[in-house]
Amino acid sequence: MSRRRFRKYAIGIIAVRRGEAPREALRAYRTINRLLREDNGVGTLKEDNEDAVIIRFPGREETEEKYPSVREHGSVDGTVARVGGTGPTDRSRHARN
Repeated sequence: MSRRRFRKYAIGIIAVRRGEAPREALRAYRTINRLLREDNGVGTLKEDNEDAVIIRFPGREETEEKYPSVREHGSVDGTVARVGGTGPTDRSRHARN
């Protein structure tokens, strides 16, 4: 696989994990996960001959519905105290009055 193709592939996988991929890709992920849940299974996508998990399908282990991130324009009334969170996936915003 060429570097260019690999990069496009990797960016797409990351977008699916974040829930920010194109509609068709997210639909495919959700369908696979739903089928696994119905069969009481779980799954992973791994690189050939590698143990590293590229993407995980929780299937039966998924306990609650996940909602997509909400993106809308807004404003901050106050002074911004912090943008970001404590971990790599926390994107919370904090403001002081």
